[in-house]
Order: sequence, then structure tokens, then C-alpha cells
Amino acid sequence: MSNISNLNQCPVCLGKIYKDQKFKYLEKYNLENEEFSLFECPLCLVKFWYPFKNPGSEWYKNCQQNLMHRDFPDKEYFFWLAENRGITKHFFRNPPHQNPKGLKLLDVGCGTGGFLIEAQKFGYDVNGVDFDGEQIKVAQSFGLKETYEDDVVDFLNRHKGEFDVITGFEIIEHVDKPRDFLKAIYGALKSGGFICLSTPNNSRIGPRDEFWDFPYHHLSRWTKKSLKNIVQMENFKSIKIKEEIPVNYLIPKFRVGLGVFVRKYFTNKDKEKFNQNKKTEYKDTVAKLGSLKDKILHLILLPIATILFILGKKGQGLYMIARK
Repeated sequence: MSNISNLNQCPVCLGKIYKDQKFKYLEKYNLENEEFSLFECPLCLVKFWYPFKNPGSEWYKNCQQNLMHRDFPDKEYFFWLAENRGITKHFFRNPPHQNPKGLKLLDVGCGTGGFLIEAQKFGYDVNGVDFDGEQIKVAQSFGLKETYEDDVVDFLNRHKGEFDVITGFEIIEHVDKPRDFLKAIYGALKSGGFICLSTPNNSRIGPRDEFWDFPYHHLSRWTKKSLKNIVQMENFKSIKIKEEIPVNYLIPKFRVGLGVFVRKYFTNKDKEKFNQNKKTEYKDTVAKLGSLKDKILHLILLPIATILFILGKKGQGLYMIARK
């Protein structure tokens, strides 16, 4: 276990830890000959990996998860992905402004700018910042001129009281100074401005062995309660946090089940090896079943997902909106 016995302050909320309190140890993880331990703070209830440190921008720039977002030779696919991303859909179902014309939006960690394209269509005056200059080049190639390569906190601190809404999707779990991050957002917002954040829900249904939920990808894990605790510490108000119903967890399993059913159907019809025609027929059938519209699958699976949600089995995402 990583040595935390002498730590008398939570690295996430910066709260003082007294003798009658202690960090709750949860598990350990080894990476590149370095040992990390997962703890829960008794004050803010955030789970964090210790040592609690960011590997630096160069590591993130060159990790496989980041590289896959840079190269979009098919622009039509990029635009489709931008429009259909779950976070994007959630934002525009519950936008902070119904009439955003002339209002300034900043997306921190904007990447290649997919969300900004949709926000611009909606009427916002869009701006973005990301540490990865290669992704910013892609964003600018799509016409997003007000996008900048910079350290997010430094950029925010240079633009005090400038924005009507600041979005940060899947960012807070990466930063090793979340209070500084939120403080900088608070300062860059106009009075009455909105912050919109998303992060994976640690209360989600499913496995806990996804590589992206461990160092160095993620440094912390969040629940509805812990996210609210941290945001309140920076004086945000009217905090609303939505937990996802786990319908998107069920859909892939439903499609896998269809594939298994179809395979059994074809093999039962023909006990001998598939000939080429049979293989083609099988593949075409699986493809057609796999392309069932999400709306239909949602209707089929929503009752089951709702029951799971009531039983405490949440979906992947936490979505938060709050006001300055």
C-alpha cells in the first residue's frame, strides 16, 4: 500500500484530516513499476489514487486513447460522431440557455471540437482550449478559429468574468488540483454564468477493470454526492446532477445476444460447415439486427434499465450543471 499515513490533508478537497479521521483504503494498482492505492476521503467522499499526481501533458498527448481522436480522414463520420455523442445530446436536452445567441461558451479540454460544432449550430459564440496542439489544429481545420492550445487553468485565469457558460466533459477525473480547476472556472464565468461538467459515475453498473479508470488516465473517481460536495466548496449554487439510466449498458449486451441467437439459428439449420453463401447470409442478418435504431432499442430496454436504476445500478455518466 502506498504510504499515506503522514498525509493530513485531502489532496482533492484540501480538507484537514484530524486524528479521529482517516482515509479509507480500497485497492491497489501497479503501473510501470509504480504502486498506486485507491483511497476515499472521509470529508468530500471522493475516491482518489495516491500518489495523486498528473503524469504531464506529454504523457496524455501520446497515449493511445488521445491519439485515436486526432485522425479523422472521414469528415462525415466526424460530424456524425459530434452530433450523436451522448454528452452532446444530454447538454442540448437540458441547455443552460434557451436563447444562446451572442452568449459566449468555453469548452475546456475541447479536443478536436466536436461539441463546439454542435454548440455553434445551437447559437453560442464558441471558444475552446486544450493542451494538445495537434487536436487544436484539427478543430481549427473544421472552422473553429477561437480554439487555443494552452494549459486550461492558466487560460481560465487570464479570462476573468468572460464566459456565460463553461463546459468540461470528462476532465475533472484527470486533474490533480481539482479545487484550483473549479476555482479558475468560477473566476472565468460572468455573474450568473453556468458550469456544465460530466464524469464517469463510480456507482455505475458493470465491471471496474476498464484501463481508463486507473492511473495515469484517471486520478479520481466520483459519485453524485462527492461531485456535489466539491462544487459546493467553490460556492457554486443551484447544483443539479443527473445520473444516467443504464440503458446504454444494456444495448451492447442485447446486440451480442442477437448475434448468438442468429449464429445458433444458422448452425441448427445446417449442421455442416457454412458454405460461402451461408456465411454471407449470416453476416448480413447480424448486420441488419445490429443496426436497429437506438430509439427502438431504448424503448425495448428502458423498463429494465429503469428497474436497475431504482435498485442503485446507475449508468455510465454523471452530468452536472450549476450557477455562479
